[in-house]
Amino acid sequence: MDIGQMTTYHHLPPMVTYQPPSLPSTTTRKQRKKKYWTITKDDILLLNLKEKEGLAWKTIAQRFLELNRGMFRIPTLQMRYKHLKDRVLVENVKDVC
Repeated sequence: MDIGQMTTYHHLPPMVTYQPPSLPSTTTRKQRKKKYWTITKDDILLLNLKEKEGLAWKTIAQRFLELNRGMFRIPTLQMRYKHLKDRVLVENVKDVC
């Protein structure tokens, strides 16, 4: 086909652009209520076993199982401990301010 003889296709619909769905207005969004944070007996046990007794994670997991507190995997306990430490640090900073 020669460039001078290009044909146009009039039977095709015009290009349609994609428009993402609009976000709901801020008034329709559910607002999260602030939940007050409380430390549980398991949290205290975890902090005591790790900080005061200096036990290894494997031993801490076994101790939870022996005390009928549940079977926890080591990464679960580690993340829980990290969140507790972060939360306690934040609470201590709020008390100082």
